[in-house]
Amino acid sequence: MAATTPKVRSFSEAAREAGLPVVVDRDFISELGPVIWVSARPAQAKNPQTGDKGNGLMVDIVTDDGVAYTSFIGNVALLQVLGEIDSTNVLDEPDAEPVPNRYFVPREDIFPFRATIKKSGRTWVFADE
Repeated sequence: MAATTPKVRSFSEAAREAGLPVVVDRDFISELGPVIWVSARPAQAKNPQTGDKGNGLMVDIVTDDGVAYTSFIGNVALLQVLGEIDSTNVLDEPDAEPVPNRYFVPREDIFPFRATIKKSGRTWVFADE
């Protein structure tokens, strides 16, 4: 008689049961419609076209149904709303080398808020609906 393997839950099932957010991209977020942008933290990600690491923010969002997602936001238009350049990484000395890849820190006064993202030309922007 053949031994049967017990059913093991998938990663998605385990993550959902543990309350872990699912990592999604901006296209996925835009399809959700308005969501609650809960928080953000500094992060880095590789640019898929160039392979260079870029700085941005890892954001946490939640749908009206309570489903949590997380996503890396690295484009300038969204970053200008969500964060600001970390002033501790700016060199004020006149002869200092420029900092080519500055870090962003979340704006303390913006979270939480409700919005969707949409494309305006080639740029992702926030919108109420």
